[in-house]
Amino acid sequence: MKGEVVNLDPETNPKLKEILDLLLLAGYFRIRIPSIKPFDKILGGLSWCITQSNFAIDIQYNDDYNIGQKIKVSEQIVRSLIEMQSPYNLQPHQIQGLDLNAIYPVIKWLIKFVLETREFRQDQNYRVSKLVGKNANQALYQQDQEEKKAIQEIVSQLDLLQDNRQTKNLKKLSKKDPLRVYSTLIEYGDLSSQRTYNKFCALISGIQKQKQGNQQNVSAVNSKTQSNSTLAFQQNLFLDEVPEKKATNQNQQVTLEQLTNLQKEKMQQAQAQIKEMSQIAGPSAEATLNEEEGRKFQKLQRRNSIAGQSLSQLISKEKIAEGLKQQTQEEDQEVVNTVNIKLQEKIILEQQFKLQQQNLNNLEKAIEQDMQEVDLLEQQNNQLQEQINDEKTRLNKIVDALKVIESKTKKANQSDIKRAEEQVAKKNELKEQKAELKREIKQEQQKIEREKEEALRNMPQENDQELLKEMKSQYNQKKEKFEKKFQQFQLLNQEIVVLERKLESFPQPSEIAQYHQRFLELYDSINEEMESNKKLLLKYNNLLEVKQLAAQFVDIYRTFKENYTNNLKDKKGKIELSQNLDSTYKQLQKQLQLYQEKLQQSENKRQSNLEQYRQALAIEREYYKLLKEIKFEYEKYEQYTNKNE
Repeated sequence: MKGEVVNLDPETNPKLKEILDLLLLAGYFRIRIPSIKPFDKILGGLSWCITQSNFAIDIQYNDDYNIGQKIKVSEQIVRSLIEMQSPYNLQPHQIQGLDLNAIYPVIKWLIKFVLETREFRQDQNYRVSKLVGKNANQALYQQDQEEKKAIQEIVSQLDLLQDNRQTKNLKKLSKKDPLRVYSTLIEYGDLSSQRTYNKFCALISGIQKQKQGNQQNVSAVNSKTQSNSTLAFQQNLFLDEVPEKKATNQNQQVTLEQLTNLQKEKMQQAQAQIKEMSQIAGPSAEATLNEEEGRKFQKLQRRNSIAGQSLSQLISKEKIAEGLKQQTQEEDQEVVNTVNIKLQEKIILEQQFKLQQQNLNNLEKAIEQDMQEVDLLEQQNNQLQEQINDEKTRLNKIVDALKVIESKTKKANQSDIKRAEEQVAKKNELKEQKAELKREIKQEQQKIEREKEEALRNMPQENDQELLKEMKSQYNQKKEKFEKKFQQFQLLNQEIVVLERKLESFPQPSEIAQYHQRFLELYDSINEEMESNKKLLLKYNNLLEVKQLAAQFVDIYRTFKENYTNNLKDKKGKIELSQNLDSTYKQLQKQLQLYQEKLQQSENKRQSNLEQYRQALAIEREYYKLLKEIKFEYEKYEQYTNKNE
């Protein structure tokens, strides 16, 4: 494997600068962020171009992805390019190795495609806006028609609000007269008014029968004494009835005032609705609505005085019967009230007992749920511990591999580099020897051919066997020399091949740097996972403490519930109960003090860490200041040296 060092500085690498400039002109402005690496910029630019091309392809990319996730993104990009029928072929290893010569034409084609799709969208949106503008007047016309329909519906609903009275009182009653309530009930056909009318009639007939029986009994006795007694009885009845009359009159006046207020409020609401509708519909609709309102108001006034005469007689008779019933009702009500109070107290106590039982059941359910959650967390903790152990083993293997690589690189820097230099020097020497041998062989071949030609020319016509023998002997000698040199040449070729293989097997610094970078990224990802696992372990420990405290609370509550009823019967039990409560209170205070101490320790650690962080920030600021000063002085020195030169 021959690796080439990729220059990731856009200032010195013109091809990378061209790619980044193209992406920036297309609208991918994340290239301006200096903290992002060039690899992430190019990969993000490719994914952005594909998403902007309006294809049914979704490629999600983030700079915080791991190496595996970035490799998956590069594979998705290659698949999407095949679906988009791009004229240029691109492989995932070319993206990962930043083969700029292969990436540049693909990005150029994608940006061209994105610009074409933008122009197409622009034309399409322009056509749609034109169509919407043509149909705008039709929409306004439809809106006006809908408003007119709404006004007509509201007017029809107001027409439905007609007077529903069945009868009408011809007499005009005063506002404070209680007969207005009963007359209005009869006018609107309320069933309760008929029931009250029947009750009043029954009470009046019973009172008349009592009077007739009293008159028959009075005939046997002196008329004067009996007449006086009946008069006194009637006076007492009517005297007892006076405060009741006042109370009933006051209640009736209140109800009448409430009814009049409700009527006024309804009329005001109707007038407000009519005004709103008139503002929407216009002056003509306002005039028609006011006329209809006036007619309805006159109808209401005419029908308010229908049942005045018929009910005036019934109310006076009803009040007489109420005076007789109130005395018995008050006595019965006192007994009923006492019984009701006791029943209510009993119901309240039962409800409190049920609520306490419900709270207990809810607490037990909550504790069971917490226990289940804790069991699940224990299982998760065991799984996490197994994962942590596996990751620790992986991390140890990676660290060992890193150490081996570092040791190899260190050794390579000292011994292997020297050996490689020696082998390269040998290779160069052997190449020079090879070239010299080739030259010598060519020169000897040329000499032999010349001698051959001269011999043929100088050869006598007669076949001399001696000359042929000499020529053959010379030919054989030279052939042997040539074979020996050819064997030496093969051996040199074999040594050169071996040296080339050794050089290829030796890793180059660019490959070592890439491996080192990948191992560092793996180490960072494993550290992140370890931190998340630590957080989960802390959460698990906190939940375990909560579980223990909840279990203690439940045990205390159960023991208190079991011993409460038994200990209240005896004095000793009460004393033991108070002692147990004191001991539990002291234990809780101790636990609270321990937790407060832990909290103070954590706060102290936090403050110390904050102070260290502030000191580190101050040192960092001083370091940057010194760096700026050194750079400034170095620039001054360079300017001074340039001037002197």
